[in-house]
Amino acid sequence: VANLRNRGVVSVQDRKKIVALVDEVTQKRKLPLLKALDCVGISTTRYYQWKKAPDADDKRTHPNRRGIVTNPQPERALSQEERQAIVNALKDPKYSDLSIPQLRYRLIDESGQIIASERTFYRIAHQEHLVVTRKTPKSSGLPDGTFRRLPCKADAPNEVWCWDVSLVNYVDENGNEKTAYIHSIIDLYSRLVINISAEADQKGVTARRFFEQAFKQHNITRESGLVIHSDNGSAMRSQELLELLLSDEYDNKVSYSHPNCSNENAFAESFFGTLKGPMAFSAKRYRTLQECDQGVKDYARTYNEERYHKGINFVTPASRYHGKDSEIVERRNQAQIRHFQEHPERYIGNKVHEHKVAGTQYLNWYGPPRVFTAKSKRHGSEQSCGSEQSNDAQVARSHQETSQGRKSVSSKRARKRG
Repeated sequence: VANLRNRGVVSVQDRKKIVALVDEVTQKRKLPLLKALDCVGISTTRYYQWKKAPDADDKRTHPNRRGIVTNPQPERALSQEERQAIVNALKDPKYSDLSIPQLRYRLIDESGQIIASERTFYRIAHQEHLVVTRKTPKSSGLPDGTFRRLPCKADAPNEVWCWDVSLVNYVDENGNEKTAYIHSIIDLYSRLVINISAEADQKGVTARRFFEQAFKQHNITRESGLVIHSDNGSAMRSQELLELLLSDEYDNKVSYSHPNCSNENAFAESFFGTLKGPMAFSAKRYRTLQECDQGVKDYARTYNEERYHKGINFVTPASRYHGKDSEIVERRNQAQIRHFQEHPERYIGNKVHEHKVAGTQYLNWYGPPRVFTAKSKRHGSEQSCGSEQSNDAQVARSHQETSQGRKSVSSKRARKRG
Protein backbone atom coordinates (compact mmCIF):
# COMPACT_ATOMS: atom_id res chain seq x y z
CA VAL A 1 0.00 0.00 0.00
CA ALA A 2 1.34 3.39 -0.94
CA ASN A 3 1.97 5.95 1.78
CA LEU A 4 -1.17 8.11 2.22
CA ARG A 5 0.55 11.08 3.85
CA ASN A 6 -0.48 14.37 2.12
CA ARG A 7 -2.64 12.44 -0.34
CA GLY A 8 -5.92 14.19 0.46
CA VAL A 9 -9.35 12.50 0.18
CA VAL A 10 -9.41 8.67 0.48
CA SER A 11 -12.38 6.71 -0.90
CA VAL A 12 -14.50 4.37 1.26
CA GLN A 13 -13.16 1.25 -0.51
CA ASP A 14 -9.54 2.29 0.08
CA ARG A 15 -10.23 3.02 3.75
CA LYS A 16 -11.68 -0.48 4.26
CA LYS A 17 -8.67 -2.07 2.57
CA ILE A 18 -6.24 -0.07 4.70
CA VAL A 19 -8.02 -0.99 7.96
CA ALA A 20 -8.08 -4.69 7.00
CA LEU A 21 -4.38 -4.63 6.06
CA VAL A 22 -3.40 -2.94 9.33
CA ASP A 23 -5.43 -5.45 11.35
CA GLU A 24 -3.79 -8.35 9.52
CA VAL A 25 -0.18 -7.25 10.07
CA THR A 26 -0.77 -6.33 13.71
CA GLN A 27 -2.66 -9.52 14.67
CA LYS A 28 -0.99 -12.20 12.57
CA ARG A 29 2.51 -10.81 12.10
CA LYS A 30 2.65 -9.10 15.50
CA LEU A 31 3.76 -5.75 14.00
CA PRO A 32 3.25 -2.82 16.41
CA LEU A 33 0.28 -0.67 15.51
CA LEU A 34 2.24 2.61 15.42
CA LYS A 35 4.80 1.20 12.97
CA ALA A 36 2.04 -0.16 10.74
CA LEU A 37 0.20 3.16 10.70
CA ASP A 38 3.46 4.99 10.02
CA CYS A 39 4.03 2.80 6.99
CA VAL A 40 0.65 3.66 5.47
CA GLY A 41 0.89 7.30 6.55
CA ILE A 42 -2.17 7.76 8.79
CA SER A 43 -2.57 8.66 12.44
CA THR A 44 -4.07 6.51 15.18
CA THR A 45 -7.06 8.84 15.41
CA ARG A 46 -7.79 8.47 11.72
CA TYR A 47 -7.36 4.67 11.94
CA TYR A 48 -9.90 4.29 14.74
CA GLN A 49 -12.33 6.64 13.00
CA TRP A 50 -12.20 4.55 9.83
CA LYS A 51 -12.51 1.32 11.82
CA LYS A 52 -15.50 2.56 13.83
CA ALA A 53 -17.46 4.00 10.88
CA PRO A 54 -16.12 2.50 7.64
CA ASP A 55 -19.00 3.80 5.50
CA ALA A 56 -19.06 7.35 6.85
CA ASP A 57 -18.70 10.22 4.37
CA ASP A 58 -15.54 12.26 4.32
CA LYS A 59 -16.51 15.72 5.53
CA ARG A 60 -13.99 17.25 3.16
CA THR A 61 -16.16 16.05 0.25
CA HIS A 62 -19.43 17.37 1.71
CA PRO A 63 -21.26 19.69 -0.73
CA ASN A 64 -21.66 22.40 1.95
CA ARG A 65 -17.92 22.61 2.50
CA ARG A 66 -16.51 25.53 0.46
CA GLY A 67 -12.84 25.38 1.31
CA ILE A 68 -11.51 28.14 3.54
CA VAL A 69 -14.17 29.70 5.77
CA THR A 70 -13.88 33.49 6.16
CA ASN A 71 -15.74 35.87 8.41
CA PRO A 72 -18.41 38.03 6.78
CA GLN A 73 -17.40 41.55 5.82
CA PRO A 74 -18.62 44.01 8.49
CA GLU A 75 -20.66 46.98 7.41
CA ARG A 76 -18.14 49.52 8.70
CA ALA A 77 -15.23 47.97 6.80
CA LEU A 78 -13.48 50.03 4.13
CA SER A 79 -14.37 49.39 0.54
CA GLN A 80 -11.70 48.04 -1.79
CA GLU A 81 -11.40 51.47 -3.45
CA GLU A 82 -10.86 53.23 -0.11
CA ARG A 83 -8.25 50.72 0.96
CA GLN A 84 -6.44 51.03 -2.34
CA ALA A 85 -6.45 54.83 -2.04
CA ILE A 86 -4.69 54.53 1.34
CA VAL A 87 -2.13 52.08 -0.07
CA ASN A 88 -1.46 54.39 -3.03
CA ALA A 89 -0.93 57.34 -0.69
CA LEU A 90 1.44 55.31 1.50
CA LYS A 91 3.47 54.35 -1.58
CA ASP A 92 3.41 57.82 -3.18
CA PRO A 93 6.98 59.23 -3.28
CA LYS A 94 5.53 62.69 -2.68
CA TYR A 95 4.57 61.63 0.86
CA SER A 96 7.53 59.36 1.59
CA ASP A 97 9.04 61.69 4.21
CA LEU A 98 5.78 62.02 6.18
CA SER A 99 4.77 59.94 9.16
CA ILE A 100 1.40 58.21 9.02
CA PRO A 101 -0.42 60.83 11.15
CA GLN A 102 1.12 63.61 9.04
CA LEU A 103 0.07 61.81 5.86
CA ARG A 104 -3.51 61.43 7.07
CA TYR A 105 -3.87 65.12 7.91
CA ARG A 106 -2.22 66.10 4.61
CA LEU A 107 -4.84 64.05 2.71
CA ILE A 108 -7.65 65.63 4.76
CA ASP A 109 -6.42 69.15 4.00
CA GLU A 110 -5.86 68.44 0.30
CA SER A 111 -9.13 66.62 -0.45
CA GLY A 112 -11.40 67.91 2.30
CA GLN A 113 -12.51 64.33 3.03
CA ILE A 114 -11.66 61.72 5.65
CA ILE A 115 -10.92 58.24 4.33
CA ALA A 116 -10.30 56.37 7.57
CA SER A 117 -9.00 56.71 11.11
CA GLU A 118 -5.33 56.95 12.05
CA ARG A 119 -5.41 53.41 13.46
CA THR A 120 -6.75 52.09 10.14
CA PHE A 121 -3.89 53.80 8.31
CA TYR A 122 -1.43 52.08 10.65
CA ARG A 123 -3.12 48.70 10.27
CA ILE A 124 -3.05 48.84 6.47
CA ALA A 125 0.56 50.05 6.50
CA HIS A 126 1.56 47.08 8.69
CA GLN A 127 -0.28 44.66 6.42
CA GLU A 128 1.51 46.10 3.38
CA HIS A 129 4.90 46.16 5.21
CA LEU A 130 5.20 49.93 4.82
CA VAL A 131 6.14 50.84 8.41
CA VAL A 132 9.72 51.46 9.52
CA THR A 133 10.69 51.85 13.18
CA ARG A 134 12.74 54.93 14.01
CA LYS A 135 15.13 55.07 16.94
CA THR A 136 14.50 57.78 19.53
CA PRO A 137 17.32 59.67 21.21
CA LYS A 138 18.12 58.83 24.82
CA SER A 139 17.38 61.28 27.61
CA SER A 140 20.37 63.07 29.09
CA GLY A 141 19.25 62.49 32.69
CA LEU A 142 18.10 64.58 35.65
CA PRO A 143 18.81 68.31 35.90
CA ASP A 144 21.97 69.08 37.80
CA GLY A 145 23.81 72.38 38.08
CA THR A 146 23.47 75.95 39.26
CA PHE A 147 22.72 77.91 36.07
CA ARG A 148 19.50 79.85 35.87
CA ARG A 149 16.67 78.14 34.01
CA LEU A 150 13.32 79.90 33.60
CA PRO A 151 9.97 78.10 33.35
CA CYS A 152 8.72 79.13 29.90
CA LYS A 153 5.11 79.48 28.78
CA ALA A 154 3.94 80.69 25.36
CA ASP A 155 0.36 81.75 24.56
CA ALA A 156 1.22 83.54 21.30
CA PRO A 157 4.06 83.78 18.76
CA ASN A 158 7.30 85.58 19.66
CA GLU A 159 6.93 85.05 23.42
CA VAL A 160 9.58 82.32 23.82
CA TRP A 161 12.40 81.49 21.42
CA CYS A 162 14.66 78.45 21.69
CA TRP A 163 17.94 78.40 19.81
CA ASP A 164 20.93 76.15 19.33
CA VAL A 165 23.98 75.52 17.13
CA SER A 166 24.73 72.25 15.34
CA LEU A 167 27.84 71.21 13.43
CA VAL A 168 27.82 69.70 9.94
CA ASN A 169 30.74 68.85 7.66
CA TYR A 170 31.06 69.56 3.95
CA VAL A 171 33.82 69.07 1.39
CA ASP A 172 35.00 72.12 -0.53
CA GLU A 173 36.09 72.26 -4.16
CA ASN A 174 39.64 71.26 -3.25
CA GLY A 175 38.51 68.12 -1.44
CA ASN A 176 39.17 69.51 2.04
CA GLU A 177 36.65 68.80 4.79
CA LYS A 178 35.22 71.96 6.34
CA THR A 179 32.80 72.52 9.22
CA ALA A 180 29.66 74.64 9.03
CA TYR A 181 27.88 75.82 12.17
CA ILE A 182 24.10 75.79 11.70
CA HIS A 183 22.47 78.49 13.86
CA SER A 184 18.70 78.15 14.29
CA ILE A 185 15.95 79.81 16.35
CA ILE A 186 12.62 78.02 17.01
CA ASP A 187 9.46 79.76 18.19
CA LEU A 188 8.02 77.74 21.09
CA TYR A 189 4.36 78.56 20.38
CA SER A 190 4.31 77.68 16.67
CA ARG A 191 7.55 75.65 16.18
CA LEU A 192 8.38 78.05 13.33
CA VAL A 193 12.03 78.37 12.33
CA ILE A 194 12.45 82.08 13.06
CA ASN A 195 15.92 82.30 11.53
CA ILE A 196 18.53 79.84 10.33
CA SER A 197 21.95 80.18 8.72
CA ALA A 198 25.17 78.28 8.13
CA GLU A 199 28.14 80.15 9.59
CA ALA A 200 31.89 79.61 9.51
CA ASP A 201 32.20 79.77 13.33
CA GLN A 202 30.15 80.02 16.52
CA LYS A 203 31.68 83.13 18.01
CA GLY A 204 29.77 85.74 19.95
CA VAL A 205 30.01 88.28 17.15
CA THR A 206 28.43 85.82 14.71
CA ALA A 207 25.61 85.03 17.17
CA ARG A 208 24.97 88.74 17.72
CA ARG A 209 24.66 89.36 13.97
CA PHE A 210 22.38 86.33 13.67
CA PHE A 211 19.99 87.67 16.34
CA GLU A 212 20.01 91.17 14.92
CA GLN A 213 18.67 89.71 11.67
CA ALA A 214 15.96 87.78 13.53
CA PHE A 215 14.86 90.82 15.58
CA LYS A 216 14.61 92.94 12.44
CA GLN A 217 12.65 90.32 10.47
CA HIS A 218 10.04 89.78 13.21
CA ASN A 219 9.82 93.33 14.62
CA ILE A 220 11.04 92.46 18.12
CA THR A 221 11.16 95.40 20.53
CA ARG A 222 11.42 96.00 24.25
CA GLU A 223 7.63 95.67 24.60
CA SER A 224 7.69 92.14 23.15
CA GLY A 225 8.83 90.67 26.48
CA LEU A 226 10.70 87.92 24.65
CA VAL A 227 12.28 85.00 26.56
CA ILE A 228 15.28 83.38 24.86
CA HIS A 229 16.25 79.89 25.99
CA SER A 230 19.41 77.99 25.04
CA ASP A 231 22.04 75.66 26.39
CA ASN A 232 25.39 76.76 27.86
CA GLY A 233 27.43 76.97 24.67
CA SER A 234 30.18 79.53 24.28
CA ALA A 235 28.17 81.53 21.74
CA MET A 236 25.08 81.56 23.99
CA ARG A 237 26.97 82.98 26.96
CA SER A 238 29.26 85.31 25.02
CA GLN A 239 29.50 88.93 26.10
CA GLU A 240 28.75 90.24 22.60
CA LEU A 241 25.42 88.43 22.45
CA LEU A 242 24.35 89.25 26.02
CA GLU A 243 25.00 92.94 25.41
CA LEU A 244 22.46 92.80 22.58
CA LEU A 245 19.84 90.69 24.35
CA LEU A 246 19.93 92.65 27.63
CA SER A 247 20.24 96.09 26.05
CA ASP A 248 17.62 98.80 26.66
CA GLU A 249 16.42 98.40 23.07
CA TYR A 250 15.28 94.77 23.53
CA ASP A 251 15.54 93.89 27.26
CA ASN A 252 15.04 90.16 26.71
CA LYS A 253 14.88 87.55 29.45
CA VAL A 254 17.62 84.95 29.06
CA SER A 255 17.24 81.34 30.16
CA TYR A 256 19.86 78.58 30.16
CA SER A 257 19.62 74.81 30.46
CA HIS A 258 21.52 72.96 33.14
CA PRO A 259 24.86 71.52 31.97
CA ASN A 260 24.60 68.17 30.19
CA CYS A 261 20.78 68.34 30.06
CA SER A 262 19.90 68.59 26.39
CA ASN A 263 16.27 67.67 27.09
CA GLU A 264 15.81 71.08 28.74
CA ASN A 265 16.24 72.60 25.27
CA ALA A 266 14.18 69.87 23.66
CA PHE A 267 12.49 71.86 20.89
CA ALA A 268 15.72 73.18 19.39
CA GLU A 269 17.36 69.76 19.68
CA SER A 270 14.32 68.07 18.15
CA PHE A 271 14.44 70.39 15.14
CA PHE A 272 18.02 69.37 14.35
CA GLY A 273 17.02 65.73 14.80
CA THR A 274 14.23 66.17 12.26
CA LEU A 275 16.46 68.14 9.91
CA LYS A 276 19.20 65.49 9.85
CA GLY A 277 16.90 62.47 10.27
CA PRO A 278 13.52 62.35 8.49
CA MET A 279 14.31 65.36 6.26
CA ALA A 280 17.76 63.89 5.43
CA PHE A 281 19.72 67.14 5.35
CA SER A 282 23.39 66.58 4.56
CA ALA A 283 25.98 69.27 3.99
CA LYS A 284 28.21 66.92 2.00
CA ARG A 285 26.30 67.71 -1.18
CA TYR A 286 27.52 71.33 -1.04
CA ARG A 287 30.94 72.71 -1.98
CA THR A 288 30.88 76.18 -0.41
CA LEU A 289 29.57 77.72 2.79
CA GLN A 290 27.20 79.90 0.76
CA GLU A 291 25.66 76.84 -0.91
CA CYS A 292 25.24 75.17 2.49
CA ASP A 293 23.58 78.28 3.88
CA GLN A 294 21.11 78.46 0.98
CA GLY A 295 20.44 74.73 1.24
CA VAL A 296 19.60 74.82 4.94
CA LYS A 297 17.31 77.81 4.35
CA ASP A 298 15.42 75.81 1.71
CA TYR A 299 15.00 72.94 4.16
CA ALA A 300 13.74 75.34 6.82
CA ARG A 301 11.21 76.77 4.37
CA THR A 302 9.90 73.25 3.71
CA TYR A 303 9.77 72.60 7.46
CA ASN A 304 7.78 75.78 8.09
CA GLU A 305 5.30 75.62 5.21
CA GLU A 306 4.82 71.93 4.37
CA ARG A 307 5.69 69.70 7.30
CA TYR A 308 2.90 68.84 9.74
CA HIS A 309 3.95 69.01 13.39
CA LYS A 310 2.50 66.64 16.00
CA GLY A 311 3.17 68.99 18.90
CA ILE A 312 0.76 71.58 17.46
CA ASN A 313 -1.92 69.05 16.42
CA PHE A 314 -0.69 68.41 12.90
CA VAL A 315 -0.70 71.85 11.32
CA THR A 316 2.31 73.47 9.72
CA PRO A 317 4.37 75.88 11.86
CA ALA A 318 3.71 78.72 9.40
CA SER A 319 -0.07 78.21 9.65
CA ARG A 320 0.01 78.38 13.43
CA TYR A 321 2.42 81.33 13.51
CA HIS A 322 0.11 83.39 11.25
CA GLY A 323 -3.07 82.32 13.09
CA LYS A 324 -4.54 80.12 10.36
CA ASP A 325 -4.71 76.92 12.42
CA SER A 326 -8.25 77.68 13.61
CA GLU A 327 -9.57 77.69 10.04
CA ILE A 328 -7.76 74.43 9.26
CA VAL A 329 -9.17 72.72 12.35
CA GLU A 330 -12.68 73.92 11.52
CA ARG A 331 -12.46 72.43 8.02
CA ARG A 332 -11.24 69.15 9.49
CA ASN A 333 -14.18 69.01 11.90
CA GLN A 334 -16.58 69.60 9.03
CA ALA A 335 -14.95 66.81 7.05
CA GLN A 336 -15.19 64.56 10.11
CA ILE A 337 -18.92 65.24 10.48
CA ARG A 338 -19.52 64.55 6.78
CA HIS A 339 -17.68 61.26 7.09
CA PHE A 340 -19.79 60.36 10.14
CA GLN A 341 -22.99 61.08 8.25
CA GLU A 342 -21.86 58.98 5.28
CA HIS A 343 -20.54 56.03 7.32
CA PRO A 344 -22.20 56.00 10.78
CA GLU A 345 -21.58 52.26 11.08
CA ARG A 346 -17.83 52.93 11.39
CA TYR A 347 -18.27 55.01 14.55
CA ILE A 348 -18.80 52.65 17.48
CA GLY A 349 -20.90 54.37 20.10
CA ASN A 350 -21.36 57.36 17.75
CA LYS A 351 -18.12 58.86 19.06
CA VAL A 352 -16.83 61.44 16.59
CA HIS A 353 -13.25 62.67 16.95
CA GLU A 354 -13.04 66.40 17.56
CA HIS A 355 -10.05 68.20 16.06
CA LYS A 356 -8.75 70.94 18.35
CA VAL A 357 -6.36 73.85 18.14
CA ALA A 358 -3.17 73.30 20.12
CA GLY A 359 -3.22 75.39 23.27
CA THR A 360 -0.51 76.95 25.41
CA GLN A 361 3.01 75.57 24.94
CA TYR A 362 5.37 74.94 27.85
CA LEU A 363 9.09 74.44 28.33
CA ASN A 364 10.60 73.42 31.69
CA TRP A 365 7.34 74.44 33.34
CA TYR A 366 6.55 73.62 36.95
CA GLY A 367 3.04 75.06 36.87
CA PRO A 368 1.60 77.89 38.95
CA PRO A 369 2.97 78.44 42.46
CA ARG A 370 1.67 75.90 44.95
CA VAL A 371 -0.41 76.97 47.98
CA PHE A 372 -0.43 74.59 50.93
CA THR A 373 -0.88 74.69 54.70
CA ALA A 374 1.18 72.57 57.08
CA LYS A 375 0.56 72.16 60.82
CA SER A 376 3.57 72.20 63.12
CA LYS A 377 3.71 69.07 65.28
CA ARG A 378 5.60 70.79 68.07
CA HIS A 379 3.57 74.00 68.51
CA GLY A 380 0.30 73.02 66.82
CA SER A 381 0.27 76.24 64.77
CA GLU A 382 -0.39 76.57 61.05
CA GLN A 383 2.39 77.60 58.70
CA SER A 384 1.18 78.92 55.36
CA CYS A 385 3.11 79.34 52.11
CA GLY A 386 1.62 82.17 50.08
CA SER A 387 0.66 82.20 46.42
CA GLU A 388 3.34 84.77 45.60
CA GLN A 389 6.05 82.15 45.77
CA SER A 390 8.35 82.65 42.80
CA ASN A 391 9.18 80.10 40.12
CA ASP A 392 12.83 80.42 41.11
CA ALA A 393 11.94 79.09 44.56
CA GLN A 394 10.11 76.19 42.91
CA VAL A 395 13.17 75.36 40.84
CA ALA A 396 15.44 75.52 43.89
CA ARG A 397 13.02 73.37 45.89
CA SER A 398 12.83 70.75 43.15
CA HIS A 399 16.64 70.50 43.01
CA GLN A 400 16.79 70.24 46.82
CA GLU A 401 14.18 67.44 46.80
CA THR A 402 16.12 65.65 44.07
CA SER A 403 19.39 65.83 46.01
CA GLN A 404 17.69 64.68 49.22
CA GLY A 405 16.11 61.78 47.35
CA ARG A 406 19.51 60.75 46.01
CA LYS A 407 21.03 60.88 49.51
CA SER A 408 18.22 58.76 50.98
CA VAL A 409 18.60 56.16 48.24
CA SER A 410 22.38 55.98 48.76
CA SER A 411 21.95 55.64 52.55
CA LYS A 412 19.47 52.79 52.09
CA ARG A 413 21.92 51.00 49.81
CA ALA A 414 24.69 51.47 52.37
CA ARG A 415 22.52 49.97 55.13
CA LYS A 416 21.68 46.97 52.93
CA ARG A 417 25.37 46.36 52.22
CA GLY A 418 26.14 46.67 55.92
